Amino acid sequence: MKLTAELMKKDYTEKISEGIRKAILFPKEASCIRLEPGKTIELHHHENDHEMYAVLKGEVIILGDVYRKGEFHVCNCGESHNCHNSGKTEAILLTMKLDAE
Repeated sequence: MKLTAELMKKDYTEKISEGIRKAILFPKEASCIRLEPGKTIELHHHENDHEMYAVLKGEVIILGDVYRKGEFHVCNCGESHNCHNSGKTEAILLTMKLDAE
């Protein structure tokens, strides 16, 4: 898929934590996150928006469920969620935040 290839080329300059980097696509709305194998985005929630994770590459576990390339998960406003790269290669996620109102 051409879009996936383009997103994977993005400059992942924003470091979230060791082994987790972010490329901003649209400020406060969409970004790509690159997780090295074994890395985790810790449990958190968003007060004012829903968040969608679409797996572009790799395999992740979100709230105990496994998601692979082409699958997505929607986190509702206020719902706590985390994301762990359970695969042996990097995982790339497209994240989009949707206003809850």
